[in-house]
Parts: sequence; C-alpha cells; structure tokens
Amino acid sequence: MKLIYSLPKRDKKYIFSRILLTLLMFVGFLAFFSALWYHFVYGDIGFDGLFFTLVAGMGGVQSGLVISWALRGLLPTVLATVAGFFLLLFIPYKKGKSKEQREFKKIRTVALSLAAAVFISFFATAGGLANMYIWIGNLFAETDIYEEEYVAPEDANITFPEQKRNLIYIFLESMETTFFSQEMGGANKDNCLPNLHKLASDNINFSQNSSVGGGRDTEGASWTSAAMVSHTAGIPMRFPLSVKGKVNGDILPSATNLTEILEEQGYNQAVLFGSNAEYGGRKMFFEKRGMDRFYDIYTAYEDGIVPENYWEWWGMEDIHLFEYAKKVLPTMASGSEPFSLTMLTADTHHVDGYKCKYCNDEFDEQYSNVLSCSDRQVYEFIKWIQQQPFYENTAIIITGDHATMDYRYIVENTDTDYTRRIYNCFINSAVGGENSKNREFITCDMFPTTLAAMGCIIEGDRLGLGTNLFSGKQTLTEKYGYENLNRELSKRSEFYNTQFDLKDKL
Repeated sequence: MKLIYSLPKRDKKYIFSRILLTLLMFVGFLAFFSALWYHFVYGDIGFDGLFFTLVAGMGGVQSGLVISWALRGLLPTVLATVAGFFLLLFIPYKKGKSKEQREFKKIRTVALSLAAAVFISFFATAGGLANMYIWIGNLFAETDIYEEEYVAPEDANITFPEQKRNLIYIFLESMETTFFSQEMGGANKDNCLPNLHKLASDNINFSQNSSVGGGRDTEGASWTSAAMVSHTAGIPMRFPLSVKGKVNGDILPSATNLTEILEEQGYNQAVLFGSNAEYGGRKMFFEKRGMDRFYDIYTAYEDGIVPENYWEWWGMEDIHLFEYAKKVLPTMASGSEPFSLTMLTADTHHVDGYKCKYCNDEFDEQYSNVLSCSDRQVYEFIKWIQQQPFYENTAIIITGDHATMDYRYIVENTDTDYTRRIYNCFINSAVGGENSKNREFITCDMFPTTLAAMGCIIEGDRLGLGTNLFSGKQTLTEKYGYENLNRELSKRSEFYNTQFDLKDKL
C-alpha cells in the first residue's frame, strides 16, 4: 500500500479532532514537564504547597522561579506539542470504503489513540511526581487528632504578666540546623552558620539532643504561608480552604492565632516582608487578626528604603529588610502600648538563594555563601537590638519557617539518613530553658512556647496542637511519634473543616 503524505483536503471534523488532540497533548506535556521541574526544584515534598500557591495566586513570585519553569517546563512542552501537531497533521486522510481507504482509517485511528494516550500517561505521571495521588488518598482518610488533642486558644486561660513583654519574631526563610557543619551537629562540610549556632548556644534553643538542634515541620506546614499559620495558630494549613473563607477574604477564619491574643492585650503589631505582603495569602491571613500595619516592598518605596520600582529577587534584599526594621522598631517602641514585630527574610529562598553585595565567596556553592551572609546579617541585627532601650523588656525569637525546598543543595550536601531540623533560638525569654533539650516537637509547638517566652502563664500548657516547650510537658510528637503524628495531620478532618474554615467566630 502506497501512503501519500501530502496535505489532504480537510473537513471541519478533521480539523476539530486534531485541534482537540493537540490541546490534550499540550495539557499532558505541560503537566508532565512542569511536574518534572517541580520535582527538580522542590524535591519530594507534599502536593499541598503547590495546590495552595496556584489557588492563592502567583503575584509577587520571584522572577527566577518563573524563568526556571519557562525553560524547564514551558519550553519543552511547546516543542513536544509542535512536533505532535505536525505528526497529526500529516496523518493520511481519505474518505470512502475501499480497502486502501480502510487502511488509512486504521492508521489514523492508531495515531489518534496514541495522541490521546500521550495525554493520559503524561498527565498521570505528572500526578505521581507531584505526590498528587497521596494527597487525594488522604482526602478520603479521616483523622480524629483534632477532636482528641486540639485546645481552643479562645477558651484557654492565658495570664499575661503585669508588665507585658514586647516580641520580635524573626522568620528566617528555609533555615535549618542541617546547614551547621558536621562538627556542630549539622550535615554540611562547610561551617555556614557560626553566628546562629553561637546565638543558639548562648541563649535558649530547643533541641532533639543535648546540643543545638531543632524541631520539624509537618504536612500543611512546609511552605511559608502554611508555616506562619503553624507557628502562630498551632495547626497546619489543610484543604479544602473554604469557599466561605475565600468570599470573606480570609484563610481559616475561625482559627484563633497569636496576633489575635496579643490584640486583645492591647499590643501594637506589625509584620515586615521584603516581598509583596499579599503573596501566598499572607496578608489575607493576618489582616483580620489584629495586625495593625503591613510593611513590604511597596511601603518601602513610600518610606524611601529603596527607590520606586526597585525589584531584586522577591522584592528587596535582606540588607534592606533589616535597614527597614531599624526604622520601624524605634517608632513602635516609642508608643505607650507593648509591641510585636514579625519579620520574614528572603535571601535564603531556593533556588540557590540571592547573592547580595555583602556575600563572600568563601565556599564553593552559592547557597552556602548566601547562608553565611544571612548568618552575619542576623547576628549584626540582634546585636543592634540589644543596644536599644526597648531590648530589656523584649523577647526575641529567631526560627526557620520550614525546611528548605532547595532540593539539589540538600541532595548534594546531606546524607539520606540525616534527619533535618528547623532552627530556633529564644533570646531574652521571661523563663529559663531547663526543659529545652532532648525534645521532639513540631512548628505547632512554637505557638504556646512563644507566649511562655513573653512571660504568659498558660493553664494546661497547651494551645492548638502545640505544647509549651518551656513546661517540659509531653508534646504530641513525643506522645505519638513524628511519623504517626504527621500521618494523622495529612488526613482529612471534618472537625478542622467545620471549626476553623466554616464556622463563624462568636
């Protein structure tokens, strides 16, 4: 049989079928190559973070990630789709019922079936790479961890000291004790964080051993927005985030957090980002919870921290973030009410971090140099705070928000059996750290522990799913074991959905 590959005369059905199959191939290829990119950049993390970012919106995302996705995700998708389109275009086409025409029809059916198979197989593979099936499976598994262990902060008996303590809470992007040298208990060959190690050693550090260590994040707390919920509300961020919450412009509208408790106590509160405050729903979560002021890249334009239309990395580098904080803090401290300032750094965000003008080239890898630079900047900022008149009555908490997503760096520098931990340091706490060592805990425990560091007495020493680590009381991680607890937190909870997401606050 002679096949003629010249362009045939096409009818509407022919053209429609090829356009439809081309679109299906495009979706399949896009899902597959995007999932490959996602796995390359983020590693084997949960599907929650990806889903939330897509739902919350990508406004303000770091341009390097967009470029990386365009090169590794979008470009191969376009090339593969174009190739597939031309293969479909030159499928022999001939109407009729002769033997030759029937052979043409068989070839066409096989080719079109293969195009459809490309969509199905590539889309299915993408779901596996992004851990989507595990996530879907967890939607059908129910947990009762909240019914059994959750302590509602609004019902808890929390007593503040007569002289209320100020709070400076510094989230360090992706900061792990993993980045300590192996001699200091970390996994790196490089000594990237000597100053943060010193701060933790000289002050209070909650650790899994007798040295400097840390806690762990969980499902629903492994990206920044979710980590902030975990640290301040004692619960992870789980799905579905309610339709009602979206309509009201809120995330978990019925979940009480730290800033609401401080609002009731008359605190002047602000949060400071070097990026867009609205990215990832961060402003949405805090703005209805007593946060008086949001400082970010856009207010930095107004306040003369950086020139208008300035944009580096996620907005402005940490050198400008700390400069901004040095202007904001004295103003907040000059008022008659106690204050709370929350900050989030960004230079150590993946991929490879942002190498600013103060970064050295002491190490072979850029991320190590960025970590080292962040280490110096944080230490200098803490020393500045300690020289200010408000320091004496101010608790400072330095913590990583979650484990890093810089997958390549971790694979190349960390043994597979090393358990990664999130950095923490409590400076000028109102209580001592007698119970700080040989502890197993998660970021949810930071919620009541923060209040305790401010001198608060919490009846029962539990808030949310968190335990006051200063008390020495058993954490849920110590009670259930990390793997079992994390497994329960990944499951669906009707209590969670109705109590935090759908229920009106009284």
